[in-house]
Amino acid sequence: MLTGAKLTQAVLAALGLLLVLFAVLSIDGAQRASDQAGAVGRSGEVVQAHLRAQAAFSVEDEVEDVYEDDPSPALRARFSCGALTGQFRT
Repeated sequence: MLTGAKLTQAVLAALGLLLVLFAVLSIDGAQRASDQAGAVGRSGEVVQAHLRAQAAFSVEDEVEDVYEDDPSPALRARFSCGALTGQFRT
């Protein structure tokens, strides 16, 4: 049997151990949340890059369609400039 002093020491040791355990779990949870926030930021950047590429492809496709319908010299110059710079203007 534990006496009063030994019981008090055992309870304090158990509480200290629980406090350390909660601190470790807290730090681990914060680290995971930070990692997930970084992943969300990176996925947002990927989505933005995809949307920019999709918009550029759409404009390029539109310019090509217009050029096929009416290959005038002025349009040919804009098409050539856009092909070199990647900035197509309609």
